[in-house]
Amino acid sequence: MLLSFTACSSGDGSNTTKVPTKTEKKAAAELLDRATIQEVIAKSTKIELLFYLGEGSMSTALPNRQQIDNFNAFITDAPFTPTKECKPNGSALFMDDDGNILIDSELNFLPECNFIRMVYNKKTYYHKLSPQANPFFMQFVKLMQQGQQ
Repeated sequence: MLLSFTACSSGDGSNTTKVPTKTEKKAAAELLDRATIQEVIAKSTKIELLFYLGEGSMSTALPNRQQIDNFNAFITDAPFTPTKECKPNGSALFMDDDGNILIDSELNFLPECNFIRMVYNKKTYYHKLSPQANPFFMQFVKLMQQGQQ
């Protein structure tokens, strides 16, 4: 018995669909949709922040609606692909009236990284933070550094 396999191609290949790379697929899958973020933000009554840089740490809370909405404005719809160089330097817990954690997140607000990693419904999502996030978070870092002197 003789088997023969032949491959055929029609056209010049210019009408092909680009297949997303593994990184592109990962980044696309890591975005939490804006409607869900808005829903969680609406239920949040406080955001607990923890900063850890160098040898110190500092915690604070954003306990009112205006502060929570301002924080929400820092979360963009742009994906972030994690790297070894960009490790978290803070965390944010989105909490409701009963103290339940709605979203557990870590972030890095330094300009070269500038991301938030959110865990929601046991899934992890990475978003870039807006450039305006850095000055906001740096005010806490300055307070932390002053306290260490």
